[in-house]
Amino acid sequence: MKVMFDTSALITLSDESRPNHAEAQRCYNALVGENALMITSAIAVSEYGVKGNVQDILGLQSIVVQDFNVLHAEIAASFKRYTMTVASGTIRTECNTRAIVTNDTQILAQAHVEDVDYILTEDERTFARTANALKDANLMSAKVILLRDNPVHAMGLMKQSKLDL
Repeated sequence: MKVMFDTSALITLSDESRPNHAEAQRCYNALVGENALMITSAIAVSEYGVKGNVQDILGLQSIVVQDFNVLHAEIAASFKRYTMTVASGTIRTECNTRAIVTNDTQILAQAHVEDVDYILTEDERTFARTANALKDANLMSAKVILLRDNPVHAMGLMKQSKLDL
């Protein structure tokens, strides 16, 4: 199993004051217990570094930081074109009128190219919405799981969660 942490999942994992911190920790521990391959994007690390210390993420030795390469860029460009044209009405809503973040399509392209099974996030308004639009169009296959939605259960890691009790 390959699982990607987006920026919001990294922030929640490292910030005890966030509402879903305990769930992020439980999920991380279950994934470590399953020897799952956990990755994040260098782009997500960069976003994290705007307000946090990048060394916090690099200190999580179980999460591999994936560099962004030319193949990722090519796929990201196609994802961005799709989100700006065909899917723009399903991604932008009255409560979310900001432009689609380019970083989201880049991180999602990495997940696609790297054959990620699941992407963990807390960003329901743009990241999850963008990912689901791409998935609905059969442009990517990774399943996006919001941290509030019990990712341990959603990824079938229940036997590990019983050990945590």
